[in-house]
Amino acid sequence: MKRVLSALLIICAAVLSGAELKIAENGKALAGILIPAGAKPIVKIAAKELADYLGKITGAKFTVGEKSSFKTNFRIGFGNPAGLDQSEFIIRTRGNDIEIFGHDTARKFNWFFCHYDCTEKGSLLGVYHLLDLLGVRWVTPGFEHVPVIRDLTIKDLDIRFKPVFPDRNPGAASYNFMAKYADSREYMKNADGAHKFAVRNFKSPRNIITGCHSEFALGLQKDPEWLSDQTRIRLSPEGKRTPGFSCWTHPDVMKLWIKAADDYFAGKSITEAGFKYTRGPYMHSKWPYPFISADEFMIDPSDHFGGNDGRCYCKRCNEFRKKHPCEDDSEIIWRVIAKVAEHIHKKYPGKYITTLVYPPKREIPSIKLPPNVRVKICLSGPKQMHAPKAFANDMKQVERWKEYTGNPVSVWCYHLVGFNEAMPDIVETYPRKIAAYIKNLRGKS
Repeated sequence: MKRVLSALLIICAAVLSGAELKIAENGKALAGILIPAGAKPIVKIAAKELADYLGKITGAKFTVGEKSSFKTNFRIGFGNPAGLDQSEFIIRTRGNDIEIFGHDTARKFNWFFCHYDCTEKGSLLGVYHLLDLLGVRWVTPGFEHVPVIRDLTIKDLDIRFKPVFPDRNPGAASYNFMAKYADSREYMKNADGAHKFAVRNFKSPRNIITGCHSEFALGLQKDPEWLSDQTRIRLSPEGKRTPGFSCWTHPDVMKLWIKAADDYFAGKSITEAGFKYTRGPYMHSKWPYPFISADEFMIDPSDHFGGNDGRCYCKRCNEFRKKHPCEDDSEIIWRVIAKVAEHIHKKYPGKYITTLVYPPKREIPSIKLPPNVRVKICLSGPKQMHAPKAFANDMKQVERWKEYTGNPVSVWCYHLVGFNEAMPDIVETYPRKIAAYIKNLRGKS
């Protein structure tokens, strides 16, 4: 499954009026770039990025420091971000100064962290938005368009920027970029180029409904103790057990997920929780991927494939289906998710259970969900706009799930099909369709 576009639309309130501030004239810098004493690492990076790109635009050399001899200055990371969401930032002129600030992490900086896990990078995103206003475009990793403006002026600005969609993940993964694209070393030194591309285009960190198919990550398919009771394991129509796939009507399956989620939010490690056959902790988490969010725990069945629809055909499951008819196993699996979420809602307020709307549980079940369930619905995406009825049905599905869960719905689209990811990241065959699709999602998801 590909991690792709959920959305890139923004809310941007901007006022452009009044006197102009001269930034460069005839290739000579007329403004400085100021950072606070003891500036956070990410603020220093933001200032350096601004200096580098202003230099590319104007041909001038811009300096970064705690003091400046210029009358006009960019002030990076000075403002008070109180009242701003984590993803918001401010760009505004105050007298002869241009202020750019938001929430900024104090953590040591690296581009992988900034891309995937940093939720506080307001000043850096503010710099990129300003550069976007000046005409800079990051088209694909390793390629950018920078306008040449020898005499650069900036009018009065008053911008408070907040993304419409908190989950914005276009394109392919970047961590393995150099291995995936054989020619990548011709235009990038290392994968940092791909991470920079993602951040510069406002890709969101992976803190909302991250990952998929978390059942497999628990390593149950290798656990002798779990496998000792074969009735816990999916039974195929041919009468064979398929390790790695649970029988979701078995009471032990519900007990396992309740305990796992409880142990996760209690701060226990994956081994302390009793799972001995996993890939081990992932980076900053004590658990394997996709269990990496402090506020979310994913319950999602292993992925189905040809010859395995993910559904158990044991006597107990078949009898349940007779009592609770459904096109797939939504009535079975959502009951487990609801019970776990109910337990977590009572014991750990503010924590969420997440999952995909994906086979074999695509239908809205008859039960009521607790308020702490977040879902990501898997859809065909922008290419579906060529089929108006199918597209309208997709939009209706998003609205129905939002109404059913009572929470915003994230969308996982399968639209990188033109080149099958042979071209790097979000290069597409139908960019206008993507833009139209995003506009249609606004207010629905």
